[in-house]
Amino acid sequence: AVPSLKPSPAFPGLPPLAEQVPGYAIDIWVGVFAPAGTPAPWVERLNREVNDIATAPELRIFLDPDGAIPTAMSAAAFTARIREDLAQWRKIAADRKIKVD
Repeated sequence: AVPSLKPSPAFPGLPPLAEQVPGYAIDIWVGVFAPAGTPAPWVERLNREVNDIATAPELRIFLDPDGAIPTAMSAAAFTARIREDLAQWRKIAADRKIKVD
């Protein structure tokens, strides 16, 4: 099975794990970060450039074999995604009493 909610075009025939474990969905993502305090116009330009690259057809030859699907998003949406994922993993750690040594 694949860990995403939807089937992956890179792995035809493998169903999403959520079909057997309702609600299960783990997406692996990669992002570009800038130091805190980076001026907003710089962040906006970096975001625009990264989104242009992420959606460029030339990049597909590198991403398709692994089933990676680039998603262009705003800096605010990326920040929200990070917060959502962090909350999810904190809850999992707390529910299972996982602690960092």
